[in-house]
Amino acid sequence: MGIPIIIAFIWFSHTPALLVFTGFLTAASLLELARCAGLEKKLYAILPLEAAALSTILMTRLASSHERFFVFTFMIFFILLLYLASAAVFSRGHLKITESAYLHFTGLYVTFGFASMVLVRDRPYGQYAFVLCMLVPWISDSFAYFGGRLFGKHKLIPDISPKKTVEGAVCGVVFGTLSIVLYGFVIGLIFDAQPNYSALIAVGAAMTVISQCGDLIASCIKRHFGVKDYGRILPGHGGIMDRFDSIIVTSPIVYMLCTLSPVFEIFIDRV
Repeated sequence: MGIPIIIAFIWFSHTPALLVFTGFLTAASLLELARCAGLEKKLYAILPLEAAALSTILMTRLASSHERFFVFTFMIFFILLLYLASAAVFSRGHLKITESAYLHFTGLYVTFGFASMVLVRDRPYGQYAFVLCMLVPWISDSFAYFGGRLFGKHKLIPDISPKKTVEGAVCGVVFGTLSIVLYGFVIGLIFDAQPNYSALIAVGAAMTVISQCGDLIASCIKRHFGVKDYGRILPGHGGIMDRFDSIIVTSPIVYMLCTLSPVFEIFIDRV
């Protein structure tokens, strides 16, 4: 994911454009995951899945509160679960129960990932926390790649991702953590506050590890189905899932941090 996309995300994040963009990313990612498993032509399963996902994205800002959003999401995905399981029962073998489970899993996984970006943006001071959803994965993934190319000698999990190395993963954690520390320093200057560096380091390390797990989960799915890339929508970079696999898992973490405690109680000692 490049700098122009991050800038565009931040610049238009307060407008309905964020809903349109995250809706597109969600729909495209689900289609890529369905195509990966050879399920893209089973429209009786794909269309309800896409409808549930897009409805959830819209409800991030249409719901009167985040509590109502999660109640709605629970209901819509429980109905989707019943529908997909019933489709497996009555389709006479055309849709297997494992395929239904896979579609429901990808629906929850992708939809909550992109919806969390909107939820983070709409919280108090969300314009600052929102940046972390993209900054940490981008820095971590970039330095993991270059660190692996320069220093990589020991394979991380070759059965899942043959090119990833232990050295690259360490570089990703170190520089990803440094990026959030630096970001905390900048936020401290903006608000004339003292950054809580111990919290920043702990959160940054956790986020970088989770970010790399998201990348490995996406690789695991591709390896299982024997595909190289999720798509070709981004020339030279693959599909949407190939670029946003880490952001999908880090965004909910940022949202949980902002929900459990006011974001600036985590990142700064005093304002």
